[in-house]
Amino acid sequence: MLTIQVKLPWERYHAHPWGQNPGRVAEPEWPPSSWRLLRALAAAWFRANPGRPEPKELHALLKTLASELPHIGVGKVAFAKTVHYQPNYGQTDKGEKELAAYSRTRHENLFAATADPFYFRWENVSLDDAQTTLLKTLLENVAYFGRADSICEAEIICSEPSDIGWCKPCLSESGAPQKRISQACRDVFCPNPADFRATDLWILRANAERVENPSDQPTVPKHLINQLLAADMRVDGGMLVSYQMPEGWPRKWLVTTAQTTRGRSAAKDISIGPKVA
Repeated sequence: MLTIQVKLPWERYHAHPWGQNPGRVAEPEWPPSSWRLLRALAAAWFRANPGRPEPKELHALLKTLASELPHIGVGKVAFAKTVHYQPNYGQTDKGEKELAAYSRTRHENLFAATADPFYFRWENVSLDDAQTTLLKTLLENVAYFGRADSICEAEIICSEPSDIGWCKPCLSESGAPQKRISQACRDVFCPNPADFRATDLWILRANAERVENPSDQPTVPKHLINQLLAADMRVDGGMLVSYQMPEGWPRKWLVTTAQTTRGRSAAKDISIGPKVA
């Protein structure tokens, strides 16, 4: 068995559900996804070894962690958001900015607030000494999880607290991952144990094949997210899996607060100069 603990010193986990339009979701990703964990480990290696090709040992470790859907341990959580408005001009020619109507675009930053660490536990995965050493080194270089707002400290642990609830993957009778529609289940983006390559974490397979022939693609490949924007966010080697939330979800684990109504005063334009975005 292998368990990784991730602490959040700022007690916030910032991440949108993988592959979904941030403007069309109402809650952050929860529980944290194992796909993000493998992405964080790969990024940690590249961060510590700039300009070097990744070794086969890294591929083997990531492949091992992707071979099984882990259980995800969580504590009590509250879903929240911050809102800010990006000032901008409407559709106006460059030379007519002084006459432009001033507009704004609403942005929501969804996050999960929790004072507890979260955990990834593989029931049937064991690492040899070399893989354990490599994993510990990578975890030491993982500075954040999800968005950069979610600074973290990650490590391998030998024992787990008893007050943690465990999210478990929904499996069919044959052991295949399932999607379920239920209040007690939430979808989590995970590596596909049956079809995963380490390089899926940073490049699409179609582009990886071209990179193997430099004459076909002499430039450095684009960042994975830029590649996915042109591929309808369909990543190779990953899949959505429904996870059964801890017993008592949501009443026992989800903390909610009463909504308050605030009076809105009329907007006042106090700017007497030209409007600048």
